[in-house]
This record gives sequence, C-alpha cells and structure tokens, in this order.
Amino acid sequence: MLNLNQVLGNHVQQRREALGLSRHAVAITMGHSPEWLRYLEMGRGTPQLRDVVRLAMILGCTSDELLCVKCGAIDPYSDLRDGAEAEQAADAAEADAGSTEGAPGADSAAEGP
Repeated sequence: MLNLNQVLGNHVQQRREALGLSRHAVAITMGHSPEWLRYLEMGRGTPQLRDVVRLAMILGCTSDELLCVKCGAIDPYSDLRDGAEAEQAADAAEADAGSTEGAPGADSAAEGP
C-alpha cells in the first residue's frame, strides 16, 4: 500500500502534467526549488500543510483530491482508529482481569482442599 507521501507525489505529478505545467514553473510559483518538487513527486518529501494547500490551488483542485481521501487510496483516520482499537483492547483486558479477582472460587484452586 502506498504511503501518504507517495499518494500525494503521484497526484501532484499527474495533475501538473495533465495541465501542461513544468516542474520548474510550479516550484517557482510555490517559492521552492524544482528539486523540492521532484522529491515531493517521488514520494520522498513531506510537505507542510500550507504547501499542500498552495499546490492544490496552483493545480486547480482541492487538497483532498491531491491526498486522494475520497478515492480511498489512504485512510486519513487509520492512526486514530488503530489507537482507539488498541485502547479498547487494553480496557477490555483490564476489565477481564478485574472481574476475575473478586469472583467466587477464583482463588479456591490455589488454596487447595
């Protein structure tokens, strides 16, 4: 699965080329070097949010379209969801441990006859 930087880079390059814009022209308009944009398009750069918004404006689209949130290539909430699932699992394990501590007969096997 592609990471966020690769998805963004692919979409920036596709949009830029579809519009017939040179890497140099877009980079200079952004206030960056063409090398910066090349690394971004290769999926190696991690742009700041303001750069993503400016790129979207220059390329005539939204930042969601560049990040492909709607097409499902990435799940922007996966980190939050993974964290919530881990927290729920930890809470469930803690509840299970707490419920067996006071249960009748929980320690009777250890005490013997």
